[in-house]
Amino acid sequence: MQQRLNSIESKHEAMIHDSQYDYYGKRLATCASDGMISIYDVSNQENPQLLHSFRAHNAPILQICWAHPKFGTILASCGFDRKVCVWKEVKPNDWQEVISHTEHISSVSAVSFAPAEYGLCLAACSSDGFISVLSRTQEDRWDKVIKIEAHPSGVNGVHWAPATALDELVPFFSQILLTCFKKDVSGNKGKYLPRFVSGGSDRTIKIWAYNSRKNYFI
Repeated sequence: MQQRLNSIESKHEAMIHDSQYDYYGKRLATCASDGMISIYDVSNQENPQLLHSFRAHNAPILQICWAHPKFGTILASCGFDRKVCVWKEVKPNDWQEVISHTEHISSVSAVSFAPAEYGLCLAACSSDGFISVLSRTQEDRWDKVIKIEAHPSGVNGVHWAPATALDELVPFFSQILLTCFKKDVSGNKGKYLPRFVSGGSDRTIKIWAYNSRKNYFI
């Protein structure tokens, strides 16, 4: 028989869509149809504490995602208002919006931060059929955006693969690399191939890999 460790009485006023632990498992973020994000201290599982709640969207929030802590305390969120937002805790319980990406023309279904090896990089997918990949540059700007036409009937999920060195992908990806990238993996020991997977309403699953020559995912 399965037994839960604890139950948290949330302050959300509508259905909760997602809940995510941070990297260390000490804090929990939740998002809901009320447009709010709540942050909990769950370091003591017997006595979780609500730290802060803030309005993040003017519509239901569908998913949230923590960035790797090496970049600071950062959350991403997406929702029915067609927005992708990145939030940073600038001081304890003070969350500030870093970016609001508004280029999608339909609800944004999911967000996923890339492995830390690729820098601070976020993928977001939308019912409009597109995936956006947003990257923070060295100037602390988020003006590097790649937009991919992924699933014509809508994209429902996106998630990054773990950072894996090119030489470790052989032989499974060797033919794909040679065909799509014209790249011989020999001599690329320790170099990474950023990849993510998407799923759509067209019932297909697609794997995308970054082509540095074209600055695009194919």
